[in-house]
Amino acid sequence: MPNILEKQGYKYTEEFGYIPEDWEVKKFEESFSFLQTNSVTRAELSDEGAVKNIHYGDILINYPNVLKYSEIKTYLNSNNPNNLKFVKNGDIIIADTAEDETVGKTVELQGLNDNEKVVSGMHTMFCRPKDENEFASGYLGYFINSNTYHNQLLPLITGIKVSSISKMGIKTTKIIIPDYTEQRKISEVLGDVDSLIDKTQQLINKKKDLKIATMQKLLTPREDWRFVELNTIVDFVIDNRGKTPPLANIGFPLFEIASLVNNKIDYSKVTKYVDKETYYNWFRNTLEDGDVLISTVGTTGAASYYSGKIKGAIAQNIIGLRFSKQNSLFMTYFLSSAHFNKLVKSIQMNQVQASVKVPQLLELKVKIPILVEQNKIATILSDMDSEIEALEKELNKYKDLKSGMMQQLLTGKVRLI
Repeated sequence: MPNILEKQGYKYTEEFGYIPEDWEVKKFEESFSFLQTNSVTRAELSDEGAVKNIHYGDILINYPNVLKYSEIKTYLNSNNPNNLKFVKNGDIIIADTAEDETVGKTVELQGLNDNEKVVSGMHTMFCRPKDENEFASGYLGYFINSNTYHNQLLPLITGIKVSSISKMGIKTTKIIIPDYTEQRKISEVLGDVDSLIDKTQQLINKKKDLKIATMQKLLTPREDWRFVELNTIVDFVIDNRGKTPPLANIGFPLFEIASLVNNKIDYSKVTKYVDKETYYNWFRNTLEDGDVLISTVGTTGAASYYSGKIKGAIAQNIIGLRFSKQNSLFMTYFLSSAHFNKLVKSIQMNQVQASVKVPQLLELKVKIPILVEQNKIATILSDMDSEIEALEKELNKYKDLKSGMMQQLLTGKVRLI
């Protein structure tokens, strides 16, 4: 035992440091029984049926900490294969496999009616509290997904390409158990933040749907628009010689297709860099403010606007188009439109991965409006993007708030009594 100074009202634990003296710490296996799961693959699931199925992939990506019946989207094709136990309120389902350290992400089921049937699916652990009165509704969903708990799993993860955790490993982990009343208050406070997150996400989704509909309306060519060959309005084409340049640990970002998101460059998705010498000597030409980046492989035609705020270079399978007599922002939206996407598909090569040749892309005939109308359309869509971006910042603020609150509330650093 290390030399720990006494902290009034708190006790020291090896696993979690100081926690309130009236809170309990128990081994996972003391509080839970493990029930049978199924091995039904995603391909074998259905969009309708009598029994819903919780797939590990949905736990990792789609489902919240506390899961309701209405939020489960997949069904079994049979009523109850192998006589599996149905999930009850308060049960937790743990994803035991993932591609990274998110393995162990968990959902707690709540709000199930007696006639609503749910089973635990492929690559999951189905855990039921031995004492149904030990945990308040929602507490486990938040605690098991907190860093406080998840840090115990990191040494237990096995695998290289695929990460997994074992039932034996989970059994050895520890759980902090506050007084039932305080558990309930913790769950209520975190649930309120989750509601803010959910409402903001729903609003973002609506705004994005509205933008798609607006793009469809504004970017569908009209009779008074003029036909031009794309290469007649493009002043300059920027490429990277069709090869992967020498990479560096730091330096100028290398923009790959994954970083072209929602008509702009998402710098958080940049994973590769080139040094100063490569930036200036490898590439035939460097990007300038207003260039439009467009992919030629995979999601062909995905276009993003380069603002020039941060110097960067393009990876292979991306080209930059420079327009001097057109509104570059309008052209970004236009080249991302459903209309232009149809044109691109007409010249795609039938390979394992869709691709287009740059000369053929530039020979496409497009119908565009005069500059005045381009400016108006670009302003409307740009304003919509700004609104979405502001909401996304607000969403991230709420997520950071929740993360901080979980750390404080679930270790007793902040008390609700």
